[in-house]
Amino acid sequence: MTGHDNSSQTNAAPSGAPVVLVNGAGRAAVSFREHRRRLLKISVTAPPVVMTLVSRPTLGANLGCDTPSGFLSGNLSRPYTSQSCSGRTPGYWKNHTGTGDWPAPYYPATVTGTGGHQATRFHDVFSGSFFGTQTFLEVMQNSSGGGTYAVGNHAAAAILNAAKGWTPVLSVGQVQNIWSEYMSRGYFEPTAGAKWYAPEIVVYLKTTMPL
Repeated sequence: MTGHDNSSQTNAAPSGAPVVLVNGAGRAAVSFREHRRRLLKISVTAPPVVMTLVSRPTLGANLGCDTPSGFLSGNLSRPYTSQSCSGRTPGYWKNHTGTGDWPAPYYPATVTGTGGHQATRFHDVFSGSFFGTQTFLEVMQNSSGGGTYAVGNHAAAAILNAAKGWTPVLSVGQVQNIWSEYMSRGYFEPTAGAKWYAPEIVVYLKTTMPL
């Protein structure tokens, strides 16, 4: 399934990339409007788009987010919607594995004995076999890979965020559908005539994870 890695990532922003501003805390912030403009250029006839993935925007808690189709076709004159997301990143989830940290029925580790449970395997939740028998935690711990690895990494976090009720624009089923469509086609269609490959999917999922 390595053929799904249709887009590559790069560390240096090419000419014409979104302007990066630095706030008072010295952290990078990138306009959502620029993300939307770039994604709007993706059409059904276009080849895989190579996007420069910069650091996720420094948004803080409870700032606006949108559904995939809304994010793509939203009013570009405003960066956020009335919806708010407070999802956590893969880095958060892999470092918060104590009792009660993860929402049931998802578990970071196997616990034996009365009331025990099995660690949640990625493909107990998502279709396909790309990650074999790896657990959610193992997939999120493997943060060095791009392409399908990056999609899986953020999809696992998105499931936990949805189960917690932190992403009203994304349900567990919608996250599963994004992964399933990406695995079967090599891309996800947020709306008819648009194709999101791995980098675009990751950019979108990150917008639901401001924490």
